[in-house]
Amino acid sequence: MSGERQTCTYCVMDTSDADITFDASGRCHYCTEMAAQRGVTWFDDDAGLPLLNAQLEAIKKEGKGKDFDCILGLSGGADSSYLALKAHDWGLRPLVVHVDAGWNSELAVANIQRILEYTGWDLHTHVINWEDMRELQIAYLRSGVANQDVPQDHAFFAALYKFASDNGVRTVLSGGNNATEGIFPTSWHGAAMDAINLKAIHERFGTQPLQDYPVVGFGKYYVWYPFIKRMSPVRLLNFIEYDKAKAMVELQEREECIIPEVEPQILPEAVRAAGGTSDARPLDTVDPPRVSDHSGWLTADPDSGYAPATSDNSSQDSHFHRFVPCRSAPRTPGGQGHAAGKETPRP
Repeated sequence: MSGERQTCTYCVMDTSDADITFDASGRCHYCTEMAAQRGVTWFDDDAGLPLLNAQLEAIKKEGKGKDFDCILGLSGGADSSYLALKAHDWGLRPLVVHVDAGWNSELAVANIQRILEYTGWDLHTHVINWEDMRELQIAYLRSGVANQDVPQDHAFFAALYKFASDNGVRTVLSGGNNATEGIFPTSWHGAAMDAINLKAIHERFGTQPLQDYPVVGFGKYYVWYPFIKRMSPVRLLNFIEYDKAKAMVELQEREECIIPEVEPQILPEAVRAAGGTSDARPLDTVDPPRVSDHSGWLTADPDSGYAPATSDNSSQDSHFHRFVPCRSAPRTPGGQGHAAGKETPRP
């Protein structure tokens, strides 16, 4: 490839990606591969409905006689919130889990609360040790690697799959979809589930040992879970015409969820502002945005509209806690209440 920059004639990708190739018309291989998968692995019309119905039938059959037929990671963003809404419409009975890595926005918290009120589902929250998350995120910032989402993404999937396995759930519902997030250059990031790479980055750029950050190795994630435990991720949004803008309108109409027009990045204000504002502070001076007791569990706040369940048949993992909607409690405006505890104001 010559040194002259070339840009795809269809999208914005260019030769800043070392692996990019172009066809005779100047269209990049990402666009041609995506087009080839349309109508095969993802659909933007009703052609995917037979596959959706078959998948739903299989999920319900697998979960028959169990407390749950699938597990759903609920972040409070548009994709997972809309998937939760549709899962409720489709009659699924998910084990709903929220993994709190310390970056929750007030909008996400408010969305989670309203989703739970609408569906009547219980919420199980897993709290990642804030000191571990801060330590690992700083290591990734120092490393300069492109994919800065790895510290939270790895923790999310490690915690989610462990909880699903502990509760005998085999189907993992994912809000991932080709319509809105189908392309990401492989040369720009490493796999989020590469535990060897994660540990190597922390060993080189970290400053202190991780205490109980959830790590899942290659064998467990790629062999134990899919082949021994027979667990599998399912992207149901790929089988329907998924338009994020329309999805947010439907969420607002049906649940009064406050979905942001542009979902915020995971990095806190202090990191995003590091390039210019006078009040920017280093990441290691930012306090965890939540109230927790000495055990690391989020504490239920009476103003949040949620309270600890009186009984729990789920896993006894010390980092998980179950919260159920308090139907008599009023909704907390502006996201001030936490779906599993109350956020403290950012410093």
